[in-house]
Amino acid sequence: MWNSWFLAAFPTQEKRLDALMFCLPEIFVYLEDNLKLTPQSMSDLAAASDELAEMHQRVISSSLLALATLLDALVGMNSERLDIEGSNAERKHVKVRAMAASSAKSLLVAHRHFLDFLRSESPVIRSATYSALRSSIKNIPEVFSEGDVKDLSTAVLGAFQEKDPACHTALWETMLLFSKTFPTSWSYVNFQKTVSNRFWQFLRNGCYGSQQLSYPALVLFLDSLPTHVIERKEFFSDFFQNFWAGRNASHPSKADRMAFYLALKECFLWCITNASRHWNDADKNYHFRMSLVDDILVKILWHNFLFNIEIRHEDIVPSGPEEATRMLTKNSLEIKGEELLDLGHCMINILSAMFTLDGQLLIPFCEAFQNNCLETFQQTEDVGGASGNLVRVMMFLTLVEKFAVLKAESWPLDYLVGPMVERSFPLIMSHESPASAKFLSVIVSTFGPRKVIPRFVPSEGSPGGTPTCRDDSEVHSFLKVFEGTFVSWCFSGSEGSVDTRLDLLLALLDDECFNQQWNMIISYATNKPGTLHMRRLATLIKKARYMKKQKSKLDDNQLSQLEHWQHKLLDSIAVSIMQTGPSFMDSGTQFLRAVLGGSTEDDVLSFLSENAVIEIFKEAFRNLLAFVMQSPFDCVRSVCPLAWALTNSSTSATKVSVDVAKMAYFSLEVLGGSLFSLKSYCEESELLPDIAALIFIIDWECIISTASRTEFNNHSMDEIIARQEFGKTMQNFRVQVGREFWRNLPAQFRMALGSRLIQFIRSAIFEQGAFDAGMIASLCCKWVVDVIECLCVNQLEEQKLINLLLSRNAFWPLWVIPGDSADKGNHTLKFQHVPANCISWNHEFAALVDKLILERGVDRVLGDCDEHTLVAESRPDVELVNSGSNISRAWVAAEMLCSWEWPGGSSLGTLLPSLSSYSKTAICSDQISLFDSIVNILLEGALICGGNGQLTFFNIWPLSNKDLDDIKEPFLRALVSVLLTLRNDSVWNQEKAIALSELLVNKLYVGQETDMNCLRILSPLMFVLSQWLYQNKECSNLDEDTSANSFRQTIVKDWLEKSLTFPSLVSWTSGEDKEEWFQLALSCYPISTTKDVGKLKLNPSSLERKLLLDLFHKQRLDANMSAVTNKLRVVPLLLSRLMVIVVACCWEEFDEDDWKFVLSQLRCWIELVVTIMEEAAESLDLETGDESPDCLELTVSKLEKIMMNLDPSIMNVATNALYAFSSVLEIVYSHQLNKSESLMVLETEICCHTIDQIQEGILRIFLSAGVAEAISSSLSCETLSILSGSYHVYPEFWNLIASTTADSSLHAREQTFNAVKLWGLRKDAIGSLMAILFSSKPVSALQLASFVLLTSAPFSNHAVMVENGSDSSNGSSTVDERPTNLDLCVDSSPIREEIHCLVQQLPIQILHMDLEEQQRHIPLELCANQGLKKKDTELPPELADIATAATRSIRTGSVLFAVESLWPVGPEKLALLGAAIFGLMLRVLPAYVRVWFSDLRDRAASSAIESFTKRWCSPQLVSDELSQIKKSDFADECFTVSVSKSANEVIATYTKDDTGMDLVIRLPASYPLRPVDVECTRSLGISEVKQRKWLLSMMAFVRNQNGALAEAIRIWKSNFDKEFEGVEECPICYSVIHTTNHSLPRLACKTCKHKFHAACLYKWFSTSHKSTCPLCQSPF
Repeated sequence: MWNSWFLAAFPTQEKRLDALMFCLPEIFVYLEDNLKLTPQSMSDLAAASDELAEMHQRVISSSLLALATLLDALVGMNSERLDIEGSNAERKHVKVRAMAASSAKSLLVAHRHFLDFLRSESPVIRSATYSALRSSIKNIPEVFSEGDVKDLSTAVLGAFQEKDPACHTALWETMLLFSKTFPTSWSYVNFQKTVSNRFWQFLRNGCYGSQQLSYPALVLFLDSLPTHVIERKEFFSDFFQNFWAGRNASHPSKADRMAFYLALKECFLWCITNASRHWNDADKNYHFRMSLVDDILVKILWHNFLFNIEIRHEDIVPSGPEEATRMLTKNSLEIKGEELLDLGHCMINILSAMFTLDGQLLIPFCEAFQNNCLETFQQTEDVGGASGNLVRVMMFLTLVEKFAVLKAESWPLDYLVGPMVERSFPLIMSHESPASAKFLSVIVSTFGPRKVIPRFVPSEGSPGGTPTCRDDSEVHSFLKVFEGTFVSWCFSGSEGSVDTRLDLLLALLDDECFNQQWNMIISYATNKPGTLHMRRLATLIKKARYMKKQKSKLDDNQLSQLEHWQHKLLDSIAVSIMQTGPSFMDSGTQFLRAVLGGSTEDDVLSFLSENAVIEIFKEAFRNLLAFVMQSPFDCVRSVCPLAWALTNSSTSATKVSVDVAKMAYFSLEVLGGSLFSLKSYCEESELLPDIAALIFIIDWECIISTASRTEFNNHSMDEIIARQEFGKTMQNFRVQVGREFWRNLPAQFRMALGSRLIQFIRSAIFEQGAFDAGMIASLCCKWVVDVIECLCVNQLEEQKLINLLLSRNAFWPLWVIPGDSADKGNHTLKFQHVPANCISWNHEFAALVDKLILERGVDRVLGDCDEHTLVAESRPDVELVNSGSNISRAWVAAEMLCSWEWPGGSSLGTLLPSLSSYSKTAICSDQISLFDSIVNILLEGALICGGNGQLTFFNIWPLSNKDLDDIKEPFLRALVSVLLTLRNDSVWNQEKAIALSELLVNKLYVGQETDMNCLRILSPLMFVLSQWLYQNKECSNLDEDTSANSFRQTIVKDWLEKSLTFPSLVSWTSGEDKEEWFQLALSCYPISTTKDVGKLKLNPSSLERKLLLDLFHKQRLDANMSAVTNKLRVVPLLLSRLMVIVVACCWEEFDEDDWKFVLSQLRCWIELVVTIMEEAAESLDLETGDESPDCLELTVSKLEKIMMNLDPSIMNVATNALYAFSSVLEIVYSHQLNKSESLMVLETEICCHTIDQIQEGILRIFLSAGVAEAISSSLSCETLSILSGSYHVYPEFWNLIASTTADSSLHAREQTFNAVKLWGLRKDAIGSLMAILFSSKPVSALQLASFVLLTSAPFSNHAVMVENGSDSSNGSSTVDERPTNLDLCVDSSPIREEIHCLVQQLPIQILHMDLEEQQRHIPLELCANQGLKKKDTELPPELADIATAATRSIRTGSVLFAVESLWPVGPEKLALLGAAIFGLMLRVLPAYVRVWFSDLRDRAASSAIESFTKRWCSPQLVSDELSQIKKSDFADECFTVSVSKSANEVIATYTKDDTGMDLVIRLPASYPLRPVDVECTRSLGISEVKQRKWLLSMMAFVRNQNGALAEAIRIWKSNFDKEFEGVEECPICYSVIHTTNHSLPRLACKTCKHKFHAACLYKWFSTSHKSTCPLCQSPF
């Protein structure tokens, strides 16, 4: 910044000179003043002492640097650099120089040439001093007198003691300049003491960290030394010794190390080059140079490189009388690899430079090198132990190749390696050590085989081993030595050394002689008997492959071309080994994998010809195929010969006499190391997919064999185990290969392989004899997925394989046959009889497809997708014309729906849910198109086959799985199930349903005739469609839907009118078609169920109601002919169904006769079931007296016969009757306040009596089932399963029984209770209810009804206690008559036996359950995540219900509401019950809950419980406590209570004599989980001990004894009242409570007995100067 300002102020050179001339005296005066400053003289500045020292350093150093800069700028400036011309500028320049020199001289003289500053402790000052001296010596050397130079010599030339690296740059510059400017200065110093000793220490310490600065200056320093100061020859040896010793000091970096070796090379070469400066005599000069090479290059550098020994100065000893050489003898120190390389590079550079100067200088090093190598090889007993030396030698040779041989320098071979090889070769050849061969390999690789082999074995005409020419004779000699000496030697030897010998053999290969050499190697290896040479040849080929790769990267010689490596002998031997097989198991496998290659993707080069490779893989295929053909499974054996052309008669002929498993193992081993060669060489044949298919199939056969439980008749267990072991080996092989290998195959091979594998899977699916049902389908599904994931790279390929999988055969499909153009949706329906075995196989295949859908998804297996899109996605570079074709497999879905059930799945259980899920995620057009196609196929089949099956009668309630199973016709059953799924999951809209309905109506008539097939299927279809058409359409807005309204006003009306033309149901006879029409009309009025009560889906129009009522009246008018007398079972079904509809829709138009007819029919139908159930209970009761096995068997058979009387038609009629009766009860209960004339009829005596009879009948059915279950539970599980089976077969019936039972009247319950008691069975009504409630096979609806009855009169009076001494006939026993003291351990316990046994059977843990069991059902994670702020009012729905339940139980003190809503039992209901119980316990047992909460160790659960309680329970509990306190009547003028709801705080104040004591009670936010805080703020004459006792007692009452706060406050007040009772005022102060210390009068006069405050009495004594009683004046 200052420089820029100066240049801006004085832009020209002349002006700047003028300015400097003007200011120069003042500048030097200023510098003089600064240099005179001391820290003491600067003490007037307001600064600390340490800051003053730092300021002084900055001032001195800045002044010295400024002086140096001024001298360089002013004195050192040349006139040529001036920008101005003329004598005037020169004069100014001379004047400025003179002024600067004069002023600088004054400064130097005044400060003794800054010698004091050189001794400063501050490195900054010393560095600045060196800079000032350097500038002075450079610019004004004349100012230094001889005396000055003498004074400075010791300080400058002896400055090597400077240890701060920051000073070294200036130091070196000053020292070198001083030595050059004043050469006589060396005579003024003691060189040994002042310079050399300090210099050695400087070097040994690594220049004190300034390596990169100091090392480059060393050669300059040596050059600056005068010859006369070096009196000893040992100086240079000492120099290098100390220099070497400091190389690892100060933890040098890589840059430091590079600087060290560069300086080492420069200094060494300087010594060699400048030796004549010190020794003029030629002999001495030569001797010095040779000794320097020996002492430094050999004994230090080479020995350190070779032996890793660190030079230490104290370890050197003299080696001769005339020279003081230093040798390394101890203190070994390892040098890192990089250091070795740097050292080797340094030595090679030195050797190259010395060879350029004088080749004789290399002799000491070359002799040492040769001797070291020879000594190593002469260690015959332990050459391997000396291998470390050889490694270093080989490393050095590698560096020689890199830095010398590549530069075409001849000395490495002529002087270094060549003579060594000539001397050591015989020893090398005699050793077995791998290091020996490795050593030769390095030499050959470094110098080339043609140059080195003549050195190994000198040829004639070339003395000394030096080749004289390069003609044919030389090549012949080279090949002769190669074959005669090296080939046999490299193939011989131990296993440990052969590897390196083979490396040597490859290194000896020459490009010009390669063909002859390779032929010699192959011929030698193949002509030797045994497998040893074969294994070594395999190893050689592996190495050659790697060598060939490396050569290919470098050049294009013969060694890099594959065809030169191939040989006919290799082909013939490889093929022969593959055909021979296991006799060459290990060596043959190794050899074949070596010559084939292909172990990795980048190694597909084979040393065999293409024909030989293909022949080998063909043989491998034959071996694997022979193994497959001996499989015990037909699917494995049969699939191969049908598709693969390579299977021929020669295969079996060659494999009979050998072990097939061993051949397979051998082939697999070969394939394991050459798989990529198979891929590369067999792309033009079918070998690749054929072999790959066998690999997959052998793997899968192992899985089949492991999973199969079949005994293999034609195979021994040893054979099976052997095959399984090979299969596991194949599995491991597949895992190692991975999927990417298969996916990278060409598309045509992947598809060919997929075709073979799919064919095998289709064959395996029908191998039913070896597997359990469904197992083979699971296996095949996994295989299909495996094939797809391994082979398909896009969806189009996957679809092709799936098409192949689903193609036709004899067993698939059976109902829907795809056409030739399946992709266009063509199909053909099949209606002929299907054999049972075909159905079984079809179900197996359907199971496979079902599992494949679950695994891959509907869109992949059945989805409707455009083929053009798939092709475009798979090949974006190909532009296709959209032909409109698509891949749709709706026929597969239709086929599976017709199959209905299969192992492990079904249409309802797996397929339809999958289709439904697909409909929710697929693109709208895709899923609609798929479902439309499915419905069209099934509708076509149902229309054709509808007349073949029996007429399907649906009840009025929603269809169940059992109802669908009852449909025997496959197409109709499938169509109904699909429509139900589409309706329930809202896949189709109402327009679709209307369109299908209209289509069905159009197909109903063929001209004027009715299509009976269509008529027979129309009823169940309309039953489903009617639920669909009118969904979410109430009476008020039904007319808004024009389409649905039009359909009802036309079609449904016509069907009702047609039904009216038929005679009444009771007059029907069989063989007529009236029932189809009648059922069709009724099917248009489905009901839905809400809490087990039937509700009509829509409110018919007035015209429909009129037609329905007319149809009903027509049946009632023939009431004199009871429907029961008609033997047609369809009559009561249709009549009961009609009755449900008209009761729900037309009850307002009913008259008395209508109601009587309805109720009487309902009673008759229900009584039929009552009779059957009571008969079953009586039969069990009568037959179970004898518990012998024969009697039990007879009882079971009778029970089965009785339950068979529960004919489905009877149960369906009874269910319809229950629906109708439930509607009647709903009508009565919902219109009690607005009774119409029609409802008044139901209050007549006859109707009421009938209703009671119906309810009694329902209760009798319920209790009969309970009695039967109670009796059967003591027998066998078989009887219990017979009874409970009816619950699941007729779920609607029993749900209605349960709901009606729970809502039954008290009169009906009492009548039924008495009737069961009069029945006289072994199990009474309570026992039957207990049996249902605690059933081993519970039904939730029945359990809830049982619980309701047990908790209501008259059952509740007898539910727990046994009657004692009361008349059992009148049933008048009451609760008051029962004992109240229960003892479960006494045999005469009045508790019912069922309860007694139940409690005794409970584990002891249940009796000691804590709150954790209740909290377990509450979702605590929601509680923990929910915030506690009042503004967080929105709760998750599940948490809102739980919070409401807890709050309600606290508010009402009851959990009945949670128990009543518990059924059906589920997680949500259990959570509500748990929250309610938790809230009730917080209210009733807060201390127990608090103790439980404090014992929790789970912090997360504890925090969640506290959050839940704090937000939804504590506010209500705190409010209740505070309200209770407010309502309490403490009624005392001395006592007041104030309540603060905002602070949850209660303050009770006890006042006495205008002095009060406060009791403060604070309720925590999470009350009662956290204890209340109680404290007393003031004392009121009560001792502290007693006051603490009262407080602790009250806290224990509140915290541990479930005590209310109001009661605790009352106890506290009572304690004070008792304390102050009878206490009189103090006669001195006239107060009970002392005004100051709030104490009571406790000091009593012994005479008058009056009590005084202690403080008052003391004041009386002090003021009156008396010690008498204030009243009686008696001595106190």
